[in-house]
Amino acid sequence: MLVDGARVLACGRTRRRASAAQRRALLVRDGGCARPGCSEDRPERLHAHHLRHWLHGGRTDVDDLVLLCDRDHGAVHDLDLTLHRRAGRLVAHAVDGTPVWQDEQADGGPAPLVHVADPSLPLGWPANGERLDLRYAIGVLLDNREVLRRHLQEEAAGRLRLAG
Repeated sequence: MLVDGARVLACGRTRRRASAAQRRALLVRDGGCARPGCSEDRPERLHAHHLRHWLHGGRTDVDDLVLLCDRDHGAVHDLDLTLHRRAGRLVAHAVDGTPVWQDEQADGGPAPLVHVADPSLPLGWPANGERLDLRYAIGVLLDNREVLRRHLQEEAAGRLRLAG
């Protein structure tokens, strides 16, 4: 067990989730999300991710953990990416071995999140440019819930009338 003063930094297989001391050490080491090009550094948006999955024998040690933001952590799991460090940098590969994240773009922009095999495919669905009106969307959902509630009440009342 590796300790830094009274703080445990290497728990091995004794626990799955990173401790507060480990998360602080990861934040100092990684400075935020470790994906090249990602600037997320808010601690509440960062997740400690095992480089070698805990269920497959990974250890909850700072050396086997990396900080990823919500978005990138979800992408790693959704796309079944394999992560490892090369010369201190995080490298990700798809299941077929294709590199997913690049350290730098030619234009100096952020690294892409996902490798797109066919460049003719859109990266997302086009929108008409309007922002989501959250108040309207929630209102529609709540109105639909109210309509359903009234419908169920009327249906139950109708059954009671037929039975009586």
